Amino acid sequence: MLETNKVEDATVNEYVERPEEFNKLDESVERTKLFHNDVYDNDIKICLPTRIGFSKAFMSMVDGIKWGWGFTNTPKETSKYYINEILCGCILCLTMLPEMISFCMIAKIPPYLGLQGASFLSLITSIFGGSPAVIHGVTGAFASVCSKYLVENNNVDLLPDGIERLYICIFICSVMLFFFSYFHMSALIQLIPTPVFIGYCNGLSIIFLRAQLHNLKNPYTHEYIKGHYLLFFIIICTLVVLIVELWKKIPKVILKLKGKLKGKLKGKLKGKLKGKLKRNVICI
Repeated sequence: MLETNKVEDATVNEYVERPEEFNKLDESVERTKLFHNDVYDNDIKICLPTRIGFSKAFMSMVDGIKWGWGFTNTPKETSKYYINEILCGCILCLTMLPEMISFCMIAKIPPYLGLQGASFLSLITSIFGGSPAVIHGVTGAFASVCSKYLVENNNVDLLPDGIERLYICIFICSVMLFFFSYFHMSALIQLIPTPVFIGYCNGLSIIFLRAQLHNLKNPYTHEYIKGHYLLFFIIICTLVVLIVELWKKIPKVILKLKGKLKGKLKGKLKGKLKGKLKRNVICI
């Protein structure tokens, strides 16, 4: 195993010439430091294939296949690695299911289409590998924007009229992401200033809010609900927010009340016992 101080001073070009030493590096620590120090620091360096070669850039892009399938692990680590990966996959499926359904509601498409897309995405990422501590899934930004490619007021029970355009849009986005990853275009994110990030997040939150307002419409008249129906909906939303925000604080409050009640009960019991002892002594 190479030492960490040597890895920090090394460059990608040096290890490309020595692939046997590059494969010895730990993916989660040393290899990340190597790429971070050489590619991301001090300057924006895009078009990585022109620096290390197109074939080597492609191999580095799909390098997750080696360690993702456990080919770089020792025989002792293999069983533990596969057990952890299977458990993580099961947990990821459970977490993606409600998220996918909510995004389908935002995008105004049938939930079974979202299930098919999520399963296909998970299959591709599991075959070709990914990055450590990174979960792949559909973003809310894409779900809120892709509804514009569909016909308004579509029937959820049937296929929307513009579903073919949505498939083409998703395919084009996938090709663009592939080329962005291959040519290392993510380095251009350093050119975007902080106010633009803040404005993007604010605009995205407004888009999320507008995309969910259709739940407040009557499905028959397509008008916003009024009266006691609206009041009931507001009460439910308020309860959901309070439960999410205050659920973690409930155990702390219970523990504090429990400690105070214990102290009061102990004080009362001690006072009663002392009073009984004094009475017994006086009687004797």
